[in-house]
Amino acid sequence: MIYSVIGTGAIGGYYGAKLARSGKEVNFLLHSDYQYVLEHGLDVQSVAGSFKLEKVNAFSRSVDMPKSDVVLVCLKSVNNHLLPSLLTPLLKDDTVVVLIQNGIGVEADVQRVFPNVALVAGLAFICCAKTEPGKVNHQSYGSINLGNYSCKDENKFKAIIDDFNAAGVEARNVEYNEAR
Repeated sequence: MIYSVIGTGAIGGYYGAKLARSGKEVNFLLHSDYQYVLEHGLDVQSVAGSFKLEKVNAFSRSVDMPKSDVVLVCLKSVNNHLLPSLLTPLLKDDTVVVLIQNGIGVEADVQRVFPNVALVAGLAFICCAKTEPGKVNHQSYGSINLGNYSCKDENKFKAIIDDFNAAGVEARNVEYNEAR
């Protein structure tokens, strides 16, 4: 599956880098860090083992990114007004969007804007920060709970959980309200 990350800060950088390191194709949307990451890669300093992605599929505009099977939205939810322009170019008929964001009712709000998109709620149990351009400092934890909000393809939902686990991220399928 092809993954894309919208919001490559601490959370998006960490989970996206873990998936990419495990061999998944991951495309990263970056703004202020774009040129740095393109030239220097993405560095993850982690209590679970540090690593660096030397070559990153880095993009400064989502319209230049390939269509994706899964999009991890790791923006702060106050920026969800940007989703119509950021997310739309990445969507296929069967794209699953995983909202790894704070807030209650986030999925319902996004579903109103994208009524036909399959949504999954993500709750990240992680302590990390973006400390410099292209650098994520992962201090502790790192697991993620995923709750199916509107994804009708149970096999794809399970495959996403399997991909996280294969990448070394403990991922659990939990009931939606618990995930949120």
